[in-house]
Amino acid sequence: MPFGMYIRTHRVLLVPRLLLFLLFIGAVIPSLARQNEGWRPRVAWGGDETRTDVNVNGMTVMVFRPKPSSVTVMEEDVFRPLFQPISTIERAILVTDRLNQSLTRGVRSDSVRVDAQTQPDVPRVKVNGIMITSVSADAIPSTVKGKARKRSLEVARAKAESQAEAWASNLRRALAIPGLTLQGDTTRLIPMGEMRTIALGGAAKGAINLVTGMSGAAGIVNATVDETRGMIRLTAIRPGRDVITVEREGATVRINAVVKSYAASLQTPRPVEVTGAVVPASRIAPLAQAAARNAITLTLGARVVFPEDGFQVNALGAGQIQNVSVPVRISGADLLTVDRKIQVPVINRPVASSGVATLLYSNDPERVKRSQRLFFARLPEPQEGAARLLYHHQNGSSKALRFTVELQNESDAPARVLFTGGDAGPALDTIWVGYRAGADFVDAQENRVGVTLELPPHSRMAIRDVRFPDELTISGLMQFRTLSGPSPLIKITAPEAGTPPETTFLASPLTPQRIAASPTPPASLSPHIYSNPLEKVKAEYAVGGRWTFVAFGKKPRPSAISPEKATLYGDYGVSYEIAVRMTNPTSQAATARVVFEPSAGYARGVFLVGNRRVEVPLTNMPAETPLGSFHLAPGETRDVQIRTIPLSGGNYPATLIVRP
Repeated sequence: MPFGMYIRTHRVLLVPRLLLFLLFIGAVIPSLARQNEGWRPRVAWGGDETRTDVNVNGMTVMVFRPKPSSVTVMEEDVFRPLFQPISTIERAILVTDRLNQSLTRGVRSDSVRVDAQTQPDVPRVKVNGIMITSVSADAIPSTVKGKARKRSLEVARAKAESQAEAWASNLRRALAIPGLTLQGDTTRLIPMGEMRTIALGGAAKGAINLVTGMSGAAGIVNATVDETRGMIRLTAIRPGRDVITVEREGATVRINAVVKSYAASLQTPRPVEVTGAVVPASRIAPLAQAAARNAITLTLGARVVFPEDGFQVNALGAGQIQNVSVPVRISGADLLTVDRKIQVPVINRPVASSGVATLLYSNDPERVKRSQRLFFARLPEPQEGAARLLYHHQNGSSKALRFTVELQNESDAPARVLFTGGDAGPALDTIWVGYRAGADFVDAQENRVGVTLELPPHSRMAIRDVRFPDELTISGLMQFRTLSGPSPLIKITAPEAGTPPETTFLASPLTPQRIAASPTPPASLSPHIYSNPLEKVKAEYAVGGRWTFVAFGKKPRPSAISPEKATLYGDYGVSYEIAVRMTNPTSQAATARVVFEPSAGYARGVFLVGNRRVEVPLTNMPAETPLGSFHLAPGETRDVQIRTIPLSGGNYPATLIVRP
């Protein structure tokens, strides 16, 4: 405080006090210069003659009020044990000065204590050994004598000591308030490109100063100050770590800023378009997962994991829409993990049907003995119709391979392709996998179930990509129809199993290396391409007459592009539509029966007899499998439609027999 005020407050002789003060300053100035580095608590007083408060770090620690006129308040001087009358304002000023002096020795709340031993009638509050103030015990009237006086004195001393302890407790709490604090942890994780705000607390006031780049890695974050709100804003610039020092009135705190990139960024997924009377959930699930994956842009070093428990998908009727919530977890070393549920809209939109122009037959070689390309062709143009693909291969290489079916759009324009079909395996039973794939295909065809695939320019899409163990067989029966844009290439390979299978139905860039690895059509197209894979057969049966035999898969079918190089035996993958006219020219009711006979060995099959589906179990001659019985009234004529496809793995030709 000003020296003049000091003189007026204490009413002391100038020369002795001045000499003592100069000696004190000379002794403590060197240590003060060192100890004043950093934060010092804020000490202030306020009020008037009726009430004066002493505040430390914004907290009221002592309240002084005038004593009754009959009581004279005395305070011990700083430099000598002298008690003298003092006002509330003078007392607050003196306490403030003493606190500031004591705090030059350091801020420690545990250094505050009450001394009630030196002079029990006047307990003293001390900080760092310096007396801050005292509390005088109430005076005992001279009329009180003996034991009563002793008890009154004890009560007065206890009351004074209690008041001193209360002030000391307040001081401890106030001194424990730090000069500067941060809301939350001192280490802050900030995603790349994002901003985080950190609120400042503590007793320090005034300007906020920042020092960044303390770690030597400048440019990690951009730090700014909001003085009005008492906040620090940190904006991530690039991945790394930095230390930001915040200073206010000598108090400092350090923020450890850690900047990381998210493992991926997510875009709004494209809707999945399906078609069909009722599209099963099992067909929607992989499409929704692929759409979710296609909406993810990975940061270098990240990987995507779809939880094993999957997600909820419902069957979708014609014209209906559903949102499929696909959970994903994307993580990587030193990256922020992304756990999210991606909402994929699925729309069931009708698509006009068309005929099948081409059969693509991948069965040469049937037993794959090395890593190789198995089939290569281009889909028909949009106006030409669809292409049916049948593949059936067994791994005979003595090691595991991969099996892939992919579409490639090497053009500069996008392509839209309608896909439908089924696949099965790898499995040990070669007949079962062919039957299972064919049965799924028939289901899809009957319900017109399909999905519209979008192939961006210079892209590829895996339709099937699985691990292909040794001695197992894989089979598929699918159909592709170009709806718009250029007709893509279709490629089937059995590469080495060194890399994991890819996500199916996920478009990815068609790299120059992949383009170079694909032969240039049409010179190197696979020869097993057959036109118009449809046979319409008419047959008649009359009760009482000869049995009717309809053979299918018996006539060899030459290749459409290389008749001299390839021939299809057994008509695998060819649709048969058999129209049987049954008549009963007799005067008695009769029954006509339709049975399946495996003429060339073990076979299975799927037949549509009228509106009824019949699955033929594994059968071999001389056994027969009944497909249906038809009651014919006298003179009745009935037309029965039978449809089937010779399936992979079975032995064809086979025979349909109509008999009693």
